[in-house]
Amino acid sequence: MAPGSGTGSGSGTGSSGGGSAGAGSGAGGSGSSAGSGGSGHAAGGSGPAGAGTGGSGGGGGGHVSRLADRKIPTLVHRVNPAYPMAAQVEGIQGTVRLLVTVTKEGKVGAVRVARSSGDARLDAAAVNAVKQWRYQPAVQDGIPREVETYATVTFSLE
Repeated sequence: MAPGSGTGSGSGTGSSGGGSAGAGSGAGGSGSSAGSGGSGHAAGGSGPAGAGTGGSGGGGGGHVSRLADRKIPTLVHRVNPAYPMAAQVEGIQGTVRLLVTVTKEGKVGAVRVARSSGDARLDAAAVNAVKQWRYQPAVQDGIPREVETYATVTFSLE
């Protein structure tokens, strides 16, 4: 009997010093932020020889492109869980839903069981596997951010 497993992801929340992030909800919600920078300009004038007049400086900033932003992290390296032998022998199957903190470096930080499979051995195996996963981090305003997302691991004896 070959055990199988699957995965899914949701979304989470994050924040930065100057912006605000929306809260994720459910399995498919997403965090987001809004805002834009201003643009500025400077103009100078000229007068008769030897009597020039100066212009005044403008604002600052500029628009930050959101095209490269990723509201949720992307899984790039997945480690399959070890199906506990005793659970296999007993014919136990189940799905574990985990709340995962993904760091701004794409590593997995905290992992906690959001919905148990009903078997502590399957839950522990799922947590141990997900701790080894790697992500492309979420990006907000062009800066990688720590966020929370959901991961689903399914243990099946099919």
